[in-house]
Formats: sequence, C-alpha cells, structure tokens
Amino acid sequence: GSGLRHQRSRARAVLVSEIIAVEEKDDCEKHASSGRWHKMENPFAFTVHRVKRVRHHRWKWARVTFWSADEQLCHLWLQTLRGLLESLTSRPKHLLVFINPFGGKGQGKRIYEKTVAPLFTLASITTEIIITEHANQAKETLYEINTDSYDGIVCVGGDGMFSEVLHGVIGRTQQSAGIDPNHPRAVLVPSTLRIGIIPAGSTDCVCYSTVGTNDAETSALHIIIGDSLAIDVSSVHY
Repeated sequence: GSGLRHQRSRARAVLVSEIIAVEEKDDCEKHASSGRWHKMENPFAFTVHRVKRVRHHRWKWARVTFWSADEQLCHLWLQTLRGLLESLTSRPKHLLVFINPFGGKGQGKRIYEKTVAPLFTLASITTEIIITEHANQAKETLYEINTDSYDGIVCVGGDGMFSEVLHGVIGRTQQSAGIDPNHPRAVLVPSTLRIGIIPAGSTDCVCYSTVGTNDAETSALHIIIGDSLAIDVSSVHY
C-alpha cells in the first residue's frame, strides 16, 4: 500500500522527548535515494533526527528517514511530530554561550564550532556567543546584562568556567532580589536560569558527576532536549 516505511527493516521505538528535529527531505535528496525506495514513483520523505544512547552514558546524534508515495500522509506525520516537539516547553530556544578558549588543551572554541553549534542549529536553537578574554569575564557579564531573553547559559570549558558562570547566575539573582549573598544568614533565592556545560577542560568533574561522561556531543544533546538536574549549592563563611 501507500503506508509509511523507513529505510531499514529493523523496527525501533523513538521517544518524542528524544527527537532533536524533523526535516522534510527535498527533491534532490529524494532522487538520490537507492534500493527499493528508488523504485517508488515520486516518493515523499522526512527525516527524524534523534538521540541514540550508546555505551558508557554517551549519547550520539542519529537519524532515520521515512518514505511514502502518499504526500498527504507524509505531511500529516511532519505536522504531528513538529506539533509534539513544539509542546515540549522545557526545551531551550535561545541561549547565551560563554567559551573559554584557554581552558584544558585550548580546544573550547573548536569543540563548540565543530560539535555543538551544528546540533544547536539543527534543533533551531539560536545563540549569542561570548569568547572570554580574561578570568571572571563571564561572572562580570552576568552581573551586568539582562538575562531575561535567555532560556539558559552554556559554558564551554572546564570546572573553573562552570564555577564562574554559577557564581554569576547566583549572584545576579540575589542582586535582583535585593539579597546580600555574603551574609551568613541570607536565604538565597533560587535561579530559574539553567546552566549547560560543554566539557572542554582538563578534568570536567562536574560533567562526569551530572551526565556520566565528558563527551561534548552528549552534553549538547542533553541541553537540546531540555534535560535538567537540580544541584545543591552551599557557601562557607569565615
């Protein structure tokens, strides 16, 4: 019949929450198809980009393409899947990214541009990027700018970069609430702004303790699908 088929014969289930994006394949891609799909007259197709869980807590970007001779059926699937993705309100749409070009082996900018940025683009996430030039620049920036338009802050670097961003987010939240964070009896106001970590440091202990690995692609995918983990924050007064 004219039902929906995908490229491989092995069946699999994909959670909507782990779909990165859904794309309609253009005519050039359709005509480049091979095998039995090439024999289908005027085939219509769409590709589901998804998270693939692999060993040792790592996630990878994967995709599966569905083909059909029924254009209306293809468009119905596209509209339905895109509608479901739009309903996932925990996913970020606009992010502020701090990149430490000096941390670890000095690969932060390359890691972001090669691995992370293409995935953010695929997921229709817009970004504003700040490449830090000195220590505490991220913290100082977070105190100065209006963060209301961002769904989260992403730090590309190591544990020091995460600490700097964390201090900036917490400090800015207390500043806006009129609370002195240095007072030993102050009750801190929680921040609603989430922090994403792209590991590019020497140890990346925070990444290991939150997602189980220091793989940049894994961290980017966790950010894209809106995954989150609450952590406790404490301070020592002396």
